[in-house]
Amino acid sequence: MTELAPIPEFPVHVTVLPGSGFRARIRPDQAEMAMVAAACGVTAVHQLEADLMVRRWRRDGVEITGDIRASVEQPCVITLEPVLQHIDTRIKVLFVREDSRIARRQPVDTGELVLDPDGEDIPESFSGDTIDLWPVVVEWLGLEIDLFPKVEGAELPPELEGNGNGEHADDGRPPSPFAILKALKREDD
Repeated sequence: MTELAPIPEFPVHVTVLPGSGFRARIRPDQAEMAMVAAACGVTAVHQLEADLMVRRWRRDGVEITGDIRASVEQPCVITLEPVLQHIDTRIKVLFVREDSRIARRQPVDTGELVLDPDGEDIPESFSGDTIDLWPVVVEWLGLEIDLFPKVEGAELPPELEGNGNGEHADDGRPPSPFAILKALKREDD
């Protein structure tokens, strides 16, 4: 099992939330941003701000809404040059106690659980009296990070396009990874 990188903690005691909610402002220092970068698998996190509102939701739930702004750096998938990505996203997450009726998802008659991909997310469950906001921030940040960052104008060399030996496959299939490696090996010879 892979051990996850440690991240900072920001526990919120949900049993004592005021009626108007609790405003949380997360402004990490350099060491905390390094921890977040490791957890997200990027080279660096240069800036990160989260302005969140934690409110009661229904009888035993908690709603977390707010904005996350960040600037992350990671290598270009083609040139390995650093690529800076600016992130500005709005989040909404619902939590319910693990013993809540809402947390127990009820299957329909066929035994299947039907989810609407365009609908709201199913509430996550929690136990105890606190919810840690850092995992929420890191998860949403990770969802916004570009998986294949490219420097503007970066393109694959022609010899790596097509089927890997400079020829384009006529059948529309993507090139074989082994053909690409073979072409790279020829360049080194």
